[in-house]
Amino acid sequence: MDLSKAIFGNVGNMLSYKVGSNDAEFLEKEFAPEFSQQDLGNLDNFKSIFKMSVNGQATKPFSLDVQKFFTLPFTNSPEKIKIIKQISALKR
Repeated sequence: MDLSKAIFGNVGNMLSYKVGSNDAEFLEKEFAPEFSQQDLGNLDNFKSIFKMSVNGQATKPFSLDVQKFFTLPFTNSPEKIKIIKQISALKR
């Protein structure tokens, strides 16, 4: 029995980053005709292809740029810092 058919048959949302040729061949069926096997195998870093379910209906697949969250500067306002300290003090 091929377990992947049971799993992928029940997936509502599907997000794919760059994949190998075997996986690209399999996933092409999910993302065609908007994206090909070559597209799936040649995605740049922080790029993905996404297909989602809205009210039980699949959307057309679209490309998505994933933000590099670890490169964003860490910022906290003085107000946030004060609240965090107050909450921390309550836990003691």
